[in-house]
Amino acid sequence: AIVDLYFSYFCNSSTVDGSIAIKYRGVSLKTQELYALVFAARYLDIFTNYISLYNTVMKLIFLGSSFSIVWYMRYHKIVRRSYDKDQDTFRHYFLVLPCLVLALLINEKFTFKEVMWTFSLYLEAVAILPQLVLLQRTRNIDNLTGQYVFLLGYSLSSGGISANDKHPNNQICHVSVPV
Repeated sequence: AIVDLYFSYFCNSSTVDGSIAIKYRGVSLKTQELYALVFAARYLDIFTNYISLYNTVMKLIFLGSSFSIVWYMRYHKIVRRSYDKDQDTFRHYFLVLPCLVLALLINEKFTFKEVMWTFSLYLEAVAILPQLVLLQRTRNIDNLTGQYVFLLGYSLSSGGISANDKHPNNQICHVSVPV
């Protein structure tokens, strides 16, 4: 209920003329769904390995926020009206299967957790494609959408070169993903 109130306040205050039209037309639901899948595959170890309270809480925040964004864009009455699904037509399901096949073929150890973690790396590398295609198709990039895409790219590139990006068994990642 509090989230609904906050979102309603944000949606109404972000418009100039008080209408319901929010600036979500430039955000791709397909990219959000892919990122939710990335985090779901990457954080499967939350059920088997306890590292720390901080680690567990942060993983739950990533999962919760990713799936709540997808839920809001699909089902929230205000946000759903502003999402332009006619423009967001990238067939993102075609990205999932090649990433899964690649993870099955190229991984460090052939276990379920390792394959899913590797799958999440490969999928994260291409998850921004629906967003880029949507921006190219609409050719309408406002400040918020531009900053969002910049930060997505920045987090992807900084995560790829970070030495703190650890493997599920706390080893430094040796799998390189093209960015």
